[in-house]
Amino acid sequence: MNASDEPADALLEDLGQLDPAMTDAPPLPGSSRHRTILEHAMSATDTAPSTDRAHPGPAPQHGRMRRRRIGVAAAVAAVVIAVTAVVVLEPGRTPAPVSAKEAVTAAATTTGDVSSLRIEATYDSGGEPPTHLTGEIYGLDYTSTFRRKRPDGKEHATTVTVIGTTRWTETDGKVTKAQSPPEENNAPFPQASDAVVKAALTGSHVTDLGTETVRGHDAQHYRIKLTDPSKAALQALDPSQLSRFELEYPDGVVGLDVWVADDLIRRVAVRSDWERGAGSTIEFYDFGANITIHPPS
Repeated sequence: MNASDEPADALLEDLGQLDPAMTDAPPLPGSSRHRTILEHAMSATDTAPSTDRAHPGPAPQHGRMRRRRIGVAAAVAAVVIAVTAVVVLEPGRTPAPVSAKEAVTAAATTTGDVSSLRIEATYDSGGEPPTHLTGEIYGLDYTSTFRRKRPDGKEHATTVTVIGTTRWTETDGKVTKAQSPPEENNAPFPQASDAVVKAALTGSHVTDLGTETVRGHDAQHYRIKLTDPSKAALQALDPSQLSRFELEYPDGVVGLDVWVADDLIRRVAVRSDWERGAGSTIEFYDFGANITIHPPS
């Protein structure tokens, strides 16, 4: 490297900051964006010309550095040209704001594409001790543990595990096993969330209530007030999707609260009364985690 190379290196370093890869967070494993990037990468690898050919000898170091700079400069220049074109051809243009309904719809779609995650939920009828749920999901397989306090103060726990067409139910240490066709099982939480949230958005008004923290993430809190069209859309869903949220009778529900972070649904709260808080609250986390569902031992 000589002194004449230093201004070029400084320019490349400055222009390199325009590279979106330097600022964008990586997509979550299991999301549609993650799969799209993998598909493009594999396609580029399959079609790239072979570099395994005869070579008279190692190229001089100076030549390799020069070609590398030219390649990087060309790539960065393309970014600069694209950005400049937008500014010159469409002066004063700003990205159209995303409405609350659009943001929730996009998050529902992304969440529905996730293949694995963990859940924690509370089901509260308002008059009895609430039921707490923890679980893991991988594809159509899942395990869910329900815990509830008995009148005598002792905890009652039931774990349901579904793998393929087999269901295990464990209650107080006793395990039963039975065949369970897919149509008899609950729908996976990611797909159920997608369907339920989009149905609730039908003809509804969505309010942005600001940013709150959900499991360490800054999440946008949206409130969906149900209407007659949205209740009808919910009622038309499969019961296996509605049961995940205790929405089998949507006429008794006033609305849903949805928390969104990183284009994913982090929490859903179904409310029959905004003030009392009766209903269900479900949190999703560990999206795309390496999860394997095992039968009870």
